[in-house]
Amino acid sequence: MTPPNDRLDAVARGLLRPLNQAAAKTALADLKTIGKRQAAVAALIDGDTPLRDFIVAVFTLSPYLHDTAELDPALLAAAIGAPLVPQIERLIDAARQAWLPAADAAAVSEGELMGRLRRIKRKAAFLIALADLSRLFDARTSARLLSALAEASISAAIDHLLLSAHEAGKLVLKDAANPAPAPA
Repeated sequence: MTPPNDRLDAVARGLLRPLNQAAAKTALADLKTIGKRQAAVAALIDGDTPLRDFIVAVFTLSPYLHDTAELDPALLAAAIGAPLVPQIERLIDAARQAWLPAADAAAVSEGELMGRLRRIKRKAAFLIALADLSRLFDARTSARLLSALAEASISAAIDHLLLSAHEAGKLVLKDAANPAPAPA
C-alpha cells in the first residue's frame, strides 16, 4: 500500500533537530557544494523550509546518509523532487533484473552482479531511510519495501547462479532467459 503522501516536501517542521549548530553549519555547507551540481538541491537550500531543516538535521545525525548524498548528489535531488515510492519500486525492479546481461553482452560476472546490487541497495536504503525518518512511511511500509528489495536481490543472485551453472554445463535449464520461473 502506497502512503498517502510520499514526497519529502511534506515533512513536518521541527521533526528532527541537528546534532548541534556547528554540525548544522557544516551540513549546510556540504549541501551548498552539492547544490552546485544539482539545481534541486540549490533551490532547497535557498529557502527556509521544513524540508531544508530536515535534510540538514539528517546530514548531522547520519554519516551514512550524508556520505551517500555526497557520493550520489542526483539521488538526493531525486529524493527531494519526486515521489519516493515509484523511485523505490524502480530500484526493486532493477535489483530483480540485475543478473541480466546488457544487449549483445556476455553474461554478468558475479562481481558485476554484486556491484549492481550494492549500488541499488544503497540508493533504496537512502530513500527508505529518508521516508522513514520523515515519518512519511510507517515501520510496516519500510519493512515491506526492504523485504521486497531483499527478495528481488536474492532472486537475481539465484538466477545468476543457475545461469552460470547452465553455461558451465553443470545443469540444463529449460529456459536460460528465465532460470528460476515463478511457481504457477
